[in-house]
Amino acid sequence: WPLKLWCCGAPTLAFDRELSLKLAGRKLRSIKASGADCIVTACPYCHMQLDQYQPMVERRLNEKFGIPTFLFTQILGLCMGLSPEEVGLHMNRVSPSKILDFIG
Repeated sequence: WPLKLWCCGAPTLAFDRELSLKLAGRKLRSIKASGADCIVTACPYCHMQLDQYQPMVERRLNEKFGIPTFLFTQILGLCMGLSPEEVGLHMNRVSPSKILDFIG
């Protein structure tokens, strides 16, 4: 995936919202083009940008992504037997249901 090391734009959100959303859109387009089913990140800012702001990016670009985004600790918790609610998946903005259905 070509842009995996590129910044998601979250650090610029406070002072240049347009740039921040543009960078997030570029990253989401790259993720979508790679065929990824979801995003797993170690960075809370990336999680916020790619999950909480994904609907805003979609509206700005007039493009639908619908890519669930997880913090790696959420995935780790699921692997340890915690419920989706216990790891906070109900607070994710983009529905993780297609991934949860896949992993059973």
